Amino acid sequence: MTTVRSVYQTKVEHLGTSTTTLSNVQSWSLNSGRQNLSDNYRSAIMTIEGRVPSSLPAIKVGDTIRVTIQAYIDGVAVTLPTALTEHIGRVSNVTIDYGPTPAMDRWTIVTEDAIAILGRATFTGTVTSGTVTGDAAKQITDAVGVTMTIAGSSIPSVSTVKATTFAEANALDAFQTYANTEFAYVVQQGDELLWIPRKGWTYTGSIATFSDSTTPDPSFLEYVGLQVTGLADTVAEEVVVSIRDGNTVSTGAGQTYIDWQTYDSSDSQAGDLAQFIKILFTNDLPVPYQLTYLLTGQDPERCLELVSPDLRQIDLEFRGTTSKAIVLGYSVSITTEVARSTLNLLPIQQIPVFQLNSTTNGILNTNQLGY
Repeated sequence: MTTVRSVYQTKVEHLGTSTTTLSNVQSWSLNSGRQNLSDNYRSAIMTIEGRVPSSLPAIKVGDTIRVTIQAYIDGVAVTLPTALTEHIGRVSNVTIDYGPTPAMDRWTIVTEDAIAILGRATFTGTVTSGTVTGDAAKQITDAVGVTMTIAGSSIPSVSTVKATTFAEANALDAFQTYANTEFAYVVQQGDELLWIPRKGWTYTGSIATFSDSTTPDPSFLEYVGLQVTGLADTVAEEVVVSIRDGNTVSTGAGQTYIDWQTYDSSDSQAGDLAQFIKILFTNDLPVPYQLTYLLTGQDPERCLELVSPDLRQIDLEFRGTTSKAIVLGYSVSITTEVARSTLNLLPIQQIPVFQLNSTTNGILNTNQLGY
């Protein structure tokens, strides 16, 4: 690994009738994505803390905040793609803590993303039978004003949905159930979402390699902490797929199980999904679960790619063994002293992407080899 004399700063802007840059910012953090496969999608949370509350512009709930990360190497600003450096959120909370003297006064702004918009909205309408899951989910997001992009035609959705009529239904609950039906990877991009179907979970190559080697490749990144964990939440001897207002399909048997709520269009499709989930939840051995690294002192582009809105994949060299993992979620924080991040990992070996001649995982020469 090559030591890079890099430091990071954040510019925080309030996007109102005019754009105002907030002064006296002391720290910024973002928590996005999931920790475990069984977690529901939840809003990404940005937290900004600062001093001198009197310097704040008039900020109200629902206003838009834009945070731009600026990296410097040897004091020179590094130009990076906007997708790596810009984060958008809508204000959910503004708190001012007054101390005994004005010098001790502090303020905190918390923002949410598009998932929170879904969670506070209702949906009324009908999704017709046979609609592919991505289009069904997009019908929900379009109705409540959330922009969602579906990944390209090269990775179409696997599943279709049953006919369902919604009346003042919670939009996030409906969206989450469609995501369950597809087992989609949903990327949170501020006010927007990216839907990656089950086939898009295939490994396409890491964007960074972390290593603990004393003589690593100079392009590798260094980590400061690795948590290897075995979790009960990642093991299911039985998988039950419950089609809402329909039948229940299961595979396996045992004391530990997972109940997966869907809008599957058929029992057969639900059975394929149950088999897929069963494979994902059979690993009972400790695996790499969380990795923490410093952005400070390392290559800015590689570091920021890992906390940008996309399907991120890494390689991990740990004591002579190399593992591949998908980043399920992450947190990143930048203060006036240091920038660091923690990645929530899903080892690639848990994903059944190379089981040939299987209607569940792909038939050779017919479609892609995996979801």
